[in-house]
Amino acid sequence: MFKKKIENKDIVELKSNGQNELVLDEKGFLKSVINDFITEEAYFINLINRKLKPKSDLKNKVRQYLTKKKYKFNEDEFDLIYKKFELRTWSYGIINDLIENHDEVYDIRLINKDNIRVKYLGGRKTSDVKFESKEAFNDFILNFVTHKNDIILSEIDNMQSFADTTTSERFILRIDIVGNCLTKDDPVMHIRKLPKEKDLLPDLKLKGMLNEELVEHFKESMEAGLGILICGPSGSGKTIFFNALLEEIPHNKAGLVVQENEELFSKSHPEIVTLSVSNAKGDSKTHYSLAEILQKHALLGGYDYLMVGEIKGEESWDLSNAAFTGHIPITSVHVFSSKAAPDRLVDLMKYSKHASGMSYGSLLSTLVGFDEIVFMEDFKIKEVTQIAGYSNETETLELNPIYEYKLEEDKYIPLNEDCNKVKSKLIKNRFNKNKMKAVN
Repeated sequence: MFKKKIENKDIVELKSNGQNELVLDEKGFLKSVINDFITEEAYFINLINRKLKPKSDLKNKVRQYLTKKKYKFNEDEFDLIYKKFELRTWSYGIINDLIENHDEVYDIRLINKDNIRVKYLGGRKTSDVKFESKEAFNDFILNFVTHKNDIILSEIDNMQSFADTTTSERFILRIDIVGNCLTKDDPVMHIRKLPKEKDLLPDLKLKGMLNEELVEHFKESMEAGLGILICGPSGSGKTIFFNALLEEIPHNKAGLVVQENEELFSKSHPEIVTLSVSNAKGDSKTHYSLAEILQKHALLGGYDYLMVGEIKGEESWDLSNAAFTGHIPITSVHVFSSKAAPDRLVDLMKYSKHASGMSYGSLLSTLVGFDEIVFMEDFKIKEVTQIAGYSNETETLELNPIYEYKLEEDKYIPLNEDCNKVKSKLIKNRFNKNKMKAVN
C-alpha cells in the first residue's frame, strides 16, 4: 500500500516492496512499469489512437496488466496509478503544459534537461520546465516519444520527422528528433504546434497576418485558380496561411495535398485528398517520396489543384512541370525573399533526373505555371509578387510586385496593377460567376 498521503503527489513510481504491493517513491514516475506497458501493448494503444477502440478500454487493460504482474492495490491507489498511465500514454508528461495551456507558444525545443526553449510571437525564451536528470531527459525522447509515435531511431537513421495528430485535441504536433549519434550528447527534439481548428483568412486578419484588402485578394485568387508559391523563413506562418487557402478552393474543383507530415487538411471541402510520404522503417523497403506520389498518382488522378506541403528536393520539378501543363499549383519553400524564390525552386529541380540535362532558363520558364509569390516573415505577409511571364531574351521571369508591407508605416502599399496573365484569369472567373448567376 502507499505509505504517505498521495492526494497532492504529481510524481509517483510503481515499485514492489518485496510483498508485491505498491509503494510511493516521490522521485520516480511509474517509469519502468509504464514503459514496459507502452512497449508490450503498443498495438493496443495504436488501435485506440486510430479510434478503432475507445479510450475507456485503456483502464481495463491497465488493471489487467497490473494484476498479471501480481501487484496488489486498492481502488484509490489504482485511480492514482491510472491517472499517471493516462498522462504518460496520452500526453507528453512534464512538457504537456507548454503544449496545451500556452497558446502563445508555438515552438518547443528540448536541448537538455535544464534547457527547454520556447518560441512565441515576439521572441524566444527558456521555459521553467526541467527534467529531474540527464537520464530522464534521454529516456523521454529516445524511448517514450519514439515508442509513442512508432518511430525507429537508429544509427543508420538518426534523424526523424513526423506528425502526432492524436495526442492533443487542439494541436497537430510536428516533431523532429535528432539522436545522440549526431549530437554526441543528449538528443534534441523540436515540436511545432499547429492548431487543429484552423484559422481562416478573416481570422488571420484579426491576428495581424494580413489586411482586409489582402483577404479579398486571396479569396478571389483562389476562386480564379491562381497558382501560389508561399515562401519565407522557418516559423514565419507559411503552413497556417497555406491551411487557410485550402478552405478557399472552390467546391467544384478537386485538389490533392502531398506532404511529409499530416499538417495540411480541409474540414469543409468535399474533394481534397491528402497523402503523406511513407518512409521505410526497420527492414521494410516500402518508401513513397513526395516526387514519387506526384509522378505515380497526382498527374493521373484527375485533380485540378496540386499542392505540396513544402518543396525540399526533386518534387520541385514534378510540381512545376504539372503547373506548366495546366494544373493549379500551391506550395511553400524556405527562402529569404520573393525574388530568390524562383531561383530556389530551380536549384531544387536539378535533383530530379528528368531535369538534370535542362538549362537554367528552360527550368525557370516552367515557373510561369505559378501566378503569385507570397513572402512571409514573423507571422506577416510582407510581399505579394506576380509572375507575369518569361523572357526568352534575358532568360528571366518577369515579376510584377503588387503589394508590400511597410513596417515603419504599419500598412500595406499597393504597387502595381495585376499583370495581364492574372487579369485574364480574374476576368474569366468573374464572367463564369455572372454566367452562373444568370442561369440560376
